Amino acid sequence: MSKFIRVGISVLYKFFILELIIYNFFYKKNLDVISNRKKELFDKDLVFLFEHFNSLKKQHNYANFFHENLEKLRNNKLDILEIGTAKGDGLASLYFYFPHSNFIGIDNNPYRIRYKSKRIRSIYVDISSKKILQNLTNHLNQKFDLIIDDCSHRLIDQILCFSENFKNLKKDGIYIVEDLNFPEIHQMYNPTNEDVNLKTILKKINLREEIFTKFMNKDEIDYIQDNIDSITFYKSKNKENYLIHDLCDYSEIAFIKKK
Repeated sequence: MSKFIRVGISVLYKFFILELIIYNFFYKKNLDVISNRKKELFDKDLVFLFEHFNSLKKQHNYANFFHENLEKLRNNKLDILEIGTAKGDGLASLYFYFPHSNFIGIDNNPYRIRYKSKRIRSIYVDISSKKILQNLTNHLNQKFDLIIDDCSHRLIDQILCFSENFKNLKKDGIYIVEDLNFPEIHQMYNPTNEDVNLKTILKKINLREEIFTKFMNKDEIDYIQDNIDSITFYKSKNKENYLIHDLCDYSEIAFIKKK
């Protein structure tokens, strides 16, 4: 019984006192407050912002790709969805890069994100099934100018997330898939050894070739093929000898524009 009590006290401390009270009310940084003190951050580029907020996007060397594709939208009022916010370092960077935009951040862990703002809405959900993704679409009931997939990077999740969320883009919206090559470099991202990953699908769309995948039906494939305006692929050398599972020193990212 004493062991049971000790475990109960440990859980109570960790999840209710440490996580819910101390973490959420005292540790989270308010970006609206920070922006009032450091207005100069709104003038910085993404190279600086990713470094300043210690975003993994800096390790993957993605800043220039984001800038190339999004700079012309910087001062627009956008609706932005990021799937896989983790600690929120990327979201905090984009908060200053897009000063007039509103954000929704999706993650499966409510205790990780370090930032809050009136312009950021956080939703906690595990998007590892098509049904959950469909429920999320119905719950949000919203179209987006920009959707960023930075979640699990697993093959099935990349395909299902794109299949469901591409239709949630507005006209001329942009869908970004980070770490597109991960299913090719480690089995944990492709545990069932599937032959067709999202990169394969996107390349076939560019080449107007027929697509076969068990994770998307014909209607979904037809919609995507009919509504994609352009797909641009980039490969970057990771910084500071940042190796993915000690195997790969480069990362790939795709920017997909909707008609």
